[in-house]
Order: sequence, then structure tokens, then C-alpha cells
Amino acid sequence: MEKISGYILSNSTEFYGELGVEDGKIVSIVEKDKYEVDDCLIMPGFIDLHSHGAMGYDVMDASEESLKEISEFHLRQGTTSYFPTALTAKQDDILNVAEICNKFVKDENNNIEGLHLEGPFINNQKLGAQPKFARDYNVNELKDVCNLCSVKIITAAPEIGDYSEFLDFCKDNSINLQIGHSVAGYDKVCEALDDGFCGCTHLFNAMIGLHHREPGMIGAIFEKGDYAEIICDLKHVHPSVIKTSFKNIPNLYAVSDTCAATGMSDGQFTLGENEVYIEDGAVYLEEDVLAGSCATIYDMFKNLIKIGFSQKEAYLMTSYRPAQYIKNNEIGDIKEGLKANIVVLNDKNYDMNAVYLNGNICRMN
Repeated sequence: MEKISGYILSNSTEFYGELGVEDGKIVSIVEKDKYEVDDCLIMPGFIDLHSHGAMGYDVMDASEESLKEISEFHLRQGTTSYFPTALTAKQDDILNVAEICNKFVKDENNNIEGLHLEGPFINNQKLGAQPKFARDYNVNELKDVCNLCSVKIITAAPEIGDYSEFLDFCKDNSINLQIGHSVAGYDKVCEALDDGFCGCTHLFNAMIGLHHREPGMIGAIFEKGDYAEIICDLKHVHPSVIKTSFKNIPNLYAVSDTCAATGMSDGQFTLGENEVYIEDGAVYLEEDVLAGSCATIYDMFKNLIKIGFSQKEAYLMTSYRPAQYIKNNEIGDIKEGLKANIVVLNDKNYDMNAVYLNGNICRMN
């Protein structure tokens, strides 16, 4: 049995202590005196429900090499649960991604746990950096994807057509259908949330802004939303707005929305069909038009601390709440019997000391 000691921070536990890890699980948790443990912070591993790539590789490459490189990059950054995100594309291209992704989902020796479909059922007026393949709801297309791989999340626009059959299939198959890349107004979003849409994709981005007489999607999410994802690279959303959203949405959580440019140096870069440039950790289609993030969930944890969130609040947004959103009670917390997916950070500057996936060390500084 391996033992890990330090300050243990999770939803269930918050004290100095020692974890016992064996056979991929947390088998014991013992409280100890501060001076008996290592000077480190022990937390559940980070969870990223929305990410497109890293190190020059894109999920839409639909290759084992790309998914391996992407997932391992994020794992080294502490993301022990990773959900590759497919862009709006032709159906055959999405099926290819699903087929490759499923090979990783079935293998417990990596951090890939399911697929997020960001489209193609979105509004072509709010594509952002998405390719021009947006289309109306098609439940048969979705069934074909689900036959190949476990889909956990779908980003869709409620205003593009009749979503009733599509939503019923999502409910029956434990898929979270969330609103994004949409021009839906306040009333339509309220209706969709009442019908069973679960939240929204990258809050404030690819949607109509909040106005005091036209509250739009943001006003509806603030009023009725339980969950919503937000990009905390401090480029997509101002720190003050992140704080305001945290106060108004009970289970706001962070996503990276990283693209293939993540981990690359500043300069020109080809992203899918678009020529983009990287500058100061962000990706732009053109001046002031963001095309994705270059910040991992680990970066976002540190960003949240930097702008005034407590350690506990930052952890909730980067691990516990994403796990709860996808209803996976084996991750995102530290309790006996749960998966030993753990990050160990320096307790002063939050440098990464170690990452454990299923109890196995996959990074040690």
C-alpha cells in the first residue's frame, strides 16, 4: 500500500492527513498532526469536460496518436479525467472521432472517459471558430455516434428546430444536453432549461450578451441554471465576471476549451480550416476574436486562486462540480473506495509535485 501525506482537500475531507492507496483505490484516510505530514496539498485530480487538443494535435485528427498525445499532455498537467471534444463537422468525421475515442474509453490505463460533442446541432450565426457544418437536430446521427462511443455531453442550440425527440434520447442515455453556440433569447433558454437542457457551454462566449432590458441566455442561466461551464484563462472572461457568475450559478465549473495550439509557442498556427495566431497564452482568429484557450485546468485552478478564490472554491470548480455534473461519484472527491485519481501540489506556490491515475504515478517532480 502506498501512502501519501499532506493537507488533504476535497468535498468530503479537509485536514492534514495520510491517504492509503492500493489497487487503484483510496483504501484509507487518516487524520494527522500538521508536523507529521509532508508540506503539500493533496486534491482529487482535475476534470476537463471540454477540450479539443494540445501540442499540435487535434481531436478531429481522429487518430490514436493524436488522442494519446493530447490526453497524456493533459494528464501531466493533472487532468485525470479528460473528455475529448468533437467540433461541428461532417457526420463521417464525427464517427471517425467516436470510433478512435472508444478505444481509449475501454482502456482504464488512460484518462479519457467519454466524448463531448460541441455541435453539429448549433446555430450557424454563432459558429465562432467552428467549421461551417451546423445542422438541425438529427437523432439518428446521434444514435450512430453513441453506438461507437460513450457520449457524455452535447452542446446544442435550442432555437434551431424541434429538439423533443433528441432531448428524450439524451435523457434516456444519461447524456447532458447543454446550450451553446446559440442566439436563443431569454424566453427560449428558460423553456429549454425547463424541458431538460442541463446548462450552457463556455458561459458568455458564442452567445448574445446580457442587457438590462434583454437578459438573453445569460440572464436565463443566472436565474434558472444549476450548472454552467466557463473558461477561466482570464482571456475569455474578465475575473470580475467569473466572480459574479460564481455567486449566481450554484454549480459553475471550469473548462479549458484548449485547442491544438496549447503547449505551443507564440506565432502563426493552422487550426482546422482556420489560420490563427497565438499570443500571450490565447488563440485568435483575428484581432480580439478568440478561437480557443491555451490554458489547462491546472492553469485555471491557479488562475482562480490568483483572482481571489479560496483553495476550496478553486477545487470545486476544477474537479468536484464537473464530476457531479456527469454524475460520476467515483471521481472528484477523496473518500475510501473512490478512484485514486489525485494531484499533489506544493502547498506554497502550487507547483505540481505528482499526479496519480488509478493509483499509479504518471508524473513526479
